[in-house]
Amino acid sequence: MRKGITLPLTAIVALSSWTCACAGDNNLAGEIKAVTDEVHGKIAQFQRDKSWETEPANAYPKTLWEVNESIDDLHSEWERNPALVGSTILRLKLEVLEACFMAQDKTYDIKNPPPFSTVASPGLGPDLWSGMKPEDVKDPVIRKRYEEAIVENNRRKAKHMRESELQYLNDYLISDIRGHLTGRKLETLRQDVAIIKKTIKNPGVMKKIREEVLADLCDENGALANK
Repeated sequence: MRKGITLPLTAIVALSSWTCACAGDNNLAGEIKAVTDEVHGKIAQFQRDKSWETEPANAYPKTLWEVNESIDDLHSEWERNPALVGSTILRLKLEVLEACFMAQDKTYDIKNPPPFSTVASPGLGPDLWSGMKPEDVKDPVIRKRYEEAIVENNRRKAKHMRESELQYLNDYLISDIRGHLTGRKLETLRQDVAIIKKTIKNPGVMKKIREEVLADLCDENGALANK
């Protein structure tokens, strides 16, 4: 009868550690895929949703903030594989930034928006007041004008909220990405820049990153430096 092979204790411990490490890597890969799928799905959802155009309450870019939080949750996995987690966080943040940037109306002046009010007014009169229901306006001509004013006022409110929130998120993500790159080793920083160039497709976003992120990470000659 052939005898079974008995492994020394050190070999058993090493094999066990290797098995656990492989399982851990597989779990991490699964978590990263789940977050990546969520980001891509919600970006697509955000780009399809046009309800904000008439509903100020829907102007807040909720889906982009949600995926940004999901990306931030990956920081808890940093120690398991810093290179993989770090590059994934950067790539996904860049994708959210690009979606946010492309959704902005570059012709809209946030500081000088078209006038709007909290509630529309039907005009002046003894039986008229701001915020009243259109059906309570007795004069059909004034009622129709008031209904149109409500629609236009809501559109302007929604537009202003939308652009203001997108600008805030844009600035937040730029700051986040800058913080992610600051203090990195030079070789890692070069890899990060390669990820930026591969991920970003919109020239306007790339220009913004160069001016607001990469410029702070270069020396006086324009070369990357680990500041």
